[in-house]
Amino acid sequence: MSKMMNPPKKDRYPNQYKKQGVDLSKYKKPIIIITSAVLAVAIITVSLILWLNYYFVDTPYDGIRFSKYIRVPEYLGMELKNSDIEQSFETQKKALLREYANFTELTTGKIVEGNNVTVDVKGYELVDGVRGEDPIDASLTDYEITDIGNHVTSNGASFLKEFQDALIGADVKPDGVITVNVKYEDDHSVESMRGKEISYDITVKKVTETVYPDYTDSFIFARTGYQNIAEYEEATRNEIRYNLLWNRIISNTQVLEYPEDKIRIYTDEFDNYYNAYMAANNITFTALLEQLETDEEGYSQMRMNYATGTVKEELVLYFIVKTEKVRVSKDEYNTGAQALADENGYEDVDELVADLGESVVRRTILWEKVKAMIYDSAVKID
Repeated sequence: MSKMMNPPKKDRYPNQYKKQGVDLSKYKKPIIIITSAVLAVAIITVSLILWLNYYFVDTPYDGIRFSKYIRVPEYLGMELKNSDIEQSFETQKKALLREYANFTELTTGKIVEGNNVTVDVKGYELVDGVRGEDPIDASLTDYEITDIGNHVTSNGASFLKEFQDALIGADVKPDGVITVNVKYEDDHSVESMRGKEISYDITVKKVTETVYPDYTDSFIFARTGYQNIAEYEEATRNEIRYNLLWNRIISNTQVLEYPEDKIRIYTDEFDNYYNAYMAANNITFTALLEQLETDEEGYSQMRMNYATGTVKEELVLYFIVKTEKVRVSKDEYNTGAQALADENGYEDVDELVADLGESVVRRTILWEKVKAMIYDSAVKID
């Protein structure tokens, strides 16, 4: 089984010792010298023990001036609502069930919430209520809206609520097109659509019903490797708790500029991954673009998004590591590496390290420790 990572689609501190205010002036000089020597040896011994027990993470960001590149929000003491955790959990649970669901095509009846609808969409600009003759560029072919009513598309992007509201309740096999007019706000994220009114013709091509598998211990064990529902839910919620906070930090971090040498590392990594993929599957770059459903410009944008996203997270991670003096002990490394090996299907830690490299494994464990620190400091709200 190939263990190549998915395509670029990543108490707590050593005790602090302070000099104690001991007055040695009453002792003779030789005693002071001997005592100082003993104290120095003790301090060196303790420091050596601490040094031997901790990995000082080898990072390409050592010596970097973080203030040149990022502005990080407050990351300790953030609020974490239990309702947000449960909402994310239900979304992940539903996605897991959907991955192993069956789909039955419907030929009669009405479209209802939860159906999956494949559509063609053509948009025409309205100017003073008059519809243009030629469709705009934002037209779609064979576009699937999954789980309609929850405003999610097949690629996970948000989809126009107006489209879904118009489709729910429509005939599974409607006569002609369904027309929806949408007025875009002046601050819409797509500059070319700001302030415009667009009339869309929606052609329904296929409607399917999702038949989900039963949510049982046996299903969870077969599909996730967790022993039962309780174990799966505990692990998933823990991951969500950490990631909700981390993602909020990343979202609210302002990037002033990106270090070019770090960006180059990940654009090269992106290309190397897909070059290896093409070689392994004996396909051309043109065929790869077809599989990715994009063109050369889209590929370049994917590559840059991967690089900037990765570098941004690393900048934040190592800023926090430096600020909070976070270290990974040998025990933490050994335990974390074994857990990573188990979770990702490796025979043992040696195979994990051989495949990913020790620096990647150490960085992953460090990342989890930082997330745990942030979670521990959070204010939990029921």
